[in-house]
Amino acid sequence: MLSCLTHIARERNLRSVVLTFAQSPQAVLYNRSVPVLMTTEEKTQAIRDYGVDEVVVLSFADIRTMRAQEFMEYLRRLYDVTVLLMGYDHRFGSDGLTRIEDYQHIGESVGIEVLRQSVYQDIVVSSSLIRASLQEGRVEDAAHLLGHPYTLTGEVIHGKALGRTIGFPTANMYVPQEKQIPLQGVYAVTVSVLPIESSQAYKGLLNIRLNDQQQYELEVHIIGYEGDLYGSS
Repeated sequence: MLSCLTHIARERNLRSVVLTFAQSPQAVLYNRSVPVLMTTEEKTQAIRDYGVDEVVVLSFADIRTMRAQEFMEYLRRLYDVTVLLMGYDHRFGSDGLTRIEDYQHIGESVGIEVLRQSVYQDIVVSSSLIRASLQEGRVEDAAHLLGHPYTLTGEVIHGKALGRTIGFPTANMYVPQEKQIPLQGVYAVTVSVLPIESSQAYKGLLNIRLNDQQQYELEVHIIGYEGDLYGSS
């Protein structure tokens, strides 16, 4: 969809802008924790990597009561939106519209052309499906749906240093609690030390396990790496 967005923007000599939320709408609407596939920082960077000109992070709590027309008027007024590209199954507005024709009709009244992205290669992609793949340890399926390998970003923290005693040093990672963690197990991974621009990519092994407090612990052994990682990401 992002490639389609940037293509349309170039064709029409417009700036490409992606609207996203700082929190999951489900978390706001139903007051429940929903694991995220990307933190706001990861998502913003990933979107920019596609060549998008601007990323706008909105607070869903601030706009949750807006009807579809109110929201489009808001976009027109604040961000001068003239073309709106919607996902194939996307909906917005508290009035619960479902037909693309309804959004297009409202768009005409406020000066916004509404377009809809088609299904990607006949594959229905959803965050729920990706989360389920990760929870079941099917990381290759998740990567196929995402279009890239799943990424975990976190700070290296002090652990028990047991790996050093057997010549197999590992780095303990702290990952934000809201992040979706794959099923317990050992995974082959590619590791970069931030900032990525100055970092070599290393092969590694990631061990994911639950401790006695039912909290995830992540340890990664980086093959061929020498150096002090504490405090790094």
